Amino acid sequence: MIKYVKICGNNYVVYGNNRLQAARILGITDELTYEEVTLPFKGFNTEEDVINSYGETFNPQCTDMAIWQFRLDFVPEKAVRSRYSALPATMTENMAEDFPWWSDIQPPLGFEVWIDAILPQIPSWSESMRIWGNERSDTACVCYVEENKNRVELIEFRVDVQKLSSGFVKQICDLAQRLECVLVTSDHRVLVPDKSAVLRAIDNSTAKKFLEDPISTLRGLDQSKLEFRDFSEKDKEDDVPPKR
Repeated sequence: MIKYVKICGNNYVVYGNNRLQAARILGITDELTYEEVTLPFKGFNTEEDVINSYGETFNPQCTDMAIWQFRLDFVPEKAVRSRYSALPATMTENMAEDFPWWSDIQPPLGFEVWIDAILPQIPSWSESMRIWGNERSDTACVCYVEENKNRVELIEFRVDVQKLSSGFVKQICDLAQRLECVLVTSDHRVLVPDKSAVLRAIDNSTAKKFLEDPISTLRGLDQSKLEFRDFSEKDKEDDVPPKR
């Protein structure tokens, strides 16, 4: 599902950006479903956050497609075990994407320096978010509940499958272990933070298949699985969400 916010009569995509891009390639945007959401939503707290992100999207040094990235969300293992009788292999979309996993558990104060040791921090378009690395390559982000950055609501890494680094994957796993987290993928699989397990998941991922045969991969996917999180993009006039 494509999620968007309406600002001054314009629709800005805040979730499902690459699903929309893939659908444009195939000419099937009319087959997607759309949902209008309100702010705050994930890393977007204000209209200014959304508009600033829209500006970044059209930076000539950035491309909109990040389908080659493999997403790993950090989720506190203790929180997962409190909701399930055993560590699940997968989660429902609602649990993976919308449940506030960090609401009762927080990482150690100053944990961001551990990410600094993995990737360089870069300017963020939101006061309630920190970003590391290259947003279209190996990257990480931490989203906070408020601009004072006292409470975390999301820790996410994305692995560039085009130039896959097993060393980078190991660093992600080591950090997840240090934070006592499991890793949740974009298709809602739950992985233990083990380098071999993550590399196997990447090898079987849509990101990897897309690099080998992009058109066939996109055509072979169920639309509900075309979910590659990206930062926001203002919807084109000929692809605006239909009125419901």
